[in-house]
Amino acid sequence: MHQDDHGPRHITGGRYFRRVLLLIISCVTTLLLIELSIRIFVSARAGDFSLIYRHVVKNTNIQRADPIRNHALLEETSWFATGFPPGFEYCTSGIINSRGMNDELIPFEKPPGERRILVLGDSFVEGVQVHRKNNFCEILEQMLNRDNIPPVKVINAGVSSYSPILEYLYFREELHHYNPDLVILVFFTNDVFDDLRMSNIGIKDESGKLLRVPPGEPWISIRHPDTSPDDATFQNLYTRGLELLERPSSAIYSYLAALIYYRLKAREIRRLSPTPPKNDMFFILEPDPVFDGLKKKGWSVTRLYLQLLKEECAKHDASLMLAAAPIAAQVYGQTTYDRFFFDNAPTDDDQVELKRIADELEVRFVDLLNPLRNSGDGLYFKRDGHWTSKGHGVVARTFHPFIIEAMKPEDGAAAPTR
Repeated sequence: MHQDDHGPRHITGGRYFRRVLLLIISCVTTLLLIELSIRIFVSARAGDFSLIYRHVVKNTNIQRADPIRNHALLEETSWFATGFPPGFEYCTSGIINSRGMNDELIPFEKPPGERRILVLGDSFVEGVQVHRKNNFCEILEQMLNRDNIPPVKVINAGVSSYSPILEYLYFREELHHYNPDLVILVFFTNDVFDDLRMSNIGIKDESGKLLRVPPGEPWISIRHPDTSPDDATFQNLYTRGLELLERPSSAIYSYLAALIYYRLKAREIRRLSPTPPKNDMFFILEPDPVFDGLKKKGWSVTRLYLQLLKEECAKHDASLMLAAAPIAAQVYGQTTYDRFFFDNAPTDDDQVELKRIADELEVRFVDLLNPLRNSGDGLYFKRDGHWTSKGHGVVARTFHPFIIEAMKPEDGAAAPTR
């Protein structure tokens, strides 16, 4: 009777235990399969399948301090670049060459008959958000070499956070050795802000012209009429907060845990500041007349160094071409949550003013804004704010006819072969 009384209970308990065990095994297996799927997805995007068994990918530091131009790309560095959460918006890899460029190594000496185009700019030119083959510099080089003109090299000299001051110093000190035929400067809307802050700490000669900009991140304060004392903190949280977070161990070893962690942190940041604070760096797009004086001062600095760059180009028989990379909010007429967010609709003042300067300096200005506006969606990463591969393709196709025109020999003369 004892066995008969307790036997069914024992069997029922055993079945319950097995069911719980099967459920746990099923959940663990599902989580492992999700983790493996994410790792395969991220590895495929990065072009490096070692990521399948490595720690969760994170951005590689590719910058070093530089005594002349404040900062430079770290030579011979293998890097990964990713958005946040890691691996989901994009994941790329590459190598900075021995001269500190996100490009193949090109010798200073130019072969006879070769034409060279040097592209200056910031992170939009550097372009670590896409694989090198999808950067507009590489696409442009391929397009030009399909045309009936001499062989062309397009050299990517983009460095994150560069502006005309640092681009001028970079060309003056080093890049002129490439003997370019054409120099393209791709302006970005925070360049005026960067020129102001770099000019504040730069070492100048007796005429006031910058000789060098020492290392450091000199930040200038731009007070909006409706800002609070906490806005500077919230700006940093919105633009760089997720990037700077110290990851817990779970988010280091598991992509799934990292996804959950960063989602929760992003929600916390939005809770701390439900309305995104205005971003200082884009004050030149603000319609508020309170910034008119600062705009005038900032543009005068930027214009000076564009003029100096043109003069340096002329010394080395190179012509200069200007273009302005718009932010997504200018292209789409509305902002998205990215590190280049803008409160309300931005103006197109950067495009207008840069074209005016180009006309004064008698250099070609290439309009990128309208071709991008006419190219549909998917041109910018929604959170990161840089161009996608599609955006880079539009930019390359936009530059192409202008470069073909600029490369034509004048009056039927033979093309220069310096």
